Amino acid sequence: MGSATLAFAAGISLGCILGGLAGFWYSQRQYRKLGHYLSFAAHELNTPLTAVNMAVLNWLGGVFGPVDEAVKPWIEMMREQLARLAVLVGELRDFTHLELRRDFSPDMARVPLREALASALSATHYGFENSKIPLETRIPGDLPSVRADPDRLSRMISSLLFHARKFRLSGPVELIVRPAGHRVELDFRYTAEPSTQQELERALDLYYPAERVGERMAATGLGLGLIRAVAEHQGCFLTVRAGADGASSLLLSLPTAL
Repeated sequence: MGSATLAFAAGISLGCILGGLAGFWYSQRQYRKLGHYLSFAAHELNTPLTAVNMAVLNWLGGVFGPVDEAVKPWIEMMREQLARLAVLVGELRDFTHLELRRDFSPDMARVPLREALASALSATHYGFENSKIPLETRIPGDLPSVRADPDRLSRMISSLLFHARKFRLSGPVELIVRPAGHRVELDFRYTAEPSTQQELERALDLYYPAERVGERMAATGLGLGLIRAVAEHQGCFLTVRAGADGASSLLLSLPTAL
């Protein structure tokens, strides 16, 4: 092969490499722009959402006068749907920072676990009552504080309660809280359609809900995979267990604040 041919081949190869790098740079730039846009959009959505939620809470609290008992269930429904929307907007922001902007940074703090549990249970209790699904809790009296992002911890607990309620087929949804050395475990138990352990673990993939489009919905919100990713960035872990009889468990392990 002559030197001219080698030079031509080298030029073609270099051109392909530079073209690929340019395309990669452009795609990364577009991803960053998309990430900034979605983060901005989620922030803007959160502003009216917060205002409406405060109005609903004041309404239920009697700030605007007595609430008719016939109307109260509808206001409670509005409150829970606003809570679900707030969770979804928060998950969208987390996904944006994790996958598009790549700058996810939780605000770690010492969090009283009892307060986080109370917030999540308050946000979800009406849905359980309205759908007549028993919610049974076993929470020790001497709960330690945990190390986590306060807002995201409450959101994770709410999301797991929403998930358990949606896919429960019979019996109660149970939330069992127990110490485990230097960690605390939150065990969400419910009976769902029979599933293999492998199938349930697939639900922890970040893009699992997107892969299931056209079939029975396999998640609430943006899915268990996002909850697991957000948890792991806080030193927390989400695992799943499935029994042949449909007995299912979502286990969230949290580090205690030493």
